[in-house]
Amino acid sequence: GGLPNITDFSGDDQYSKEVRQQYKPEQIAKYVQMIGPIDPEKFVGNAAPTHLFFQFARWDRFISEAEAKRYETAASQPKLSKLYNTSHEFNDLQSWCDRVDWIGKELQLRGIVPAVCR
Repeated sequence: GGLPNITDFSGDDQYSKEVRQQYKPEQIAKYVQMIGPIDPEKFVGNAAPTHLFFQFARWDRFISEAEAKRYETAASQPKLSKLYNTSHEFNDLQSWCDRVDWIGKELQLRGIVPAVCR
C-alpha cells in the first residue's frame, strides 16, 4: 500500500492540511520539485513481470479509498489488492497472515505460514 503521489498536498485529507499548516508554500514547492520525479504512480505501471500485492486499510487516516484505488489502477499486472477492516497501522491478524502467505508463495517457501494463519 501507499500513496500513488507523495507530492500532492491539495486535498482535504488530514495529512495534506497538516503539511500546508506546517510548511510555507515555497517549501512545499521545493519539495515537489525535488521529489515529484519519483512519485510512485510514475513507476508502478512498469513493474511487470513482477507480481504486486497491495494492502489497504479501510480506516486509514493518511490514504483515502480513492488514493488507494488510484495507486492500484496505475499498477501493472499481475497484481492483487485487498482492503482490510483496520487502520493505517495494519494491526490486524488477517493482513499479516495474507502478507506471510503471499511472500511465501512468491518466494516458493514451504512451511512459512504460521499455524495461527491456517
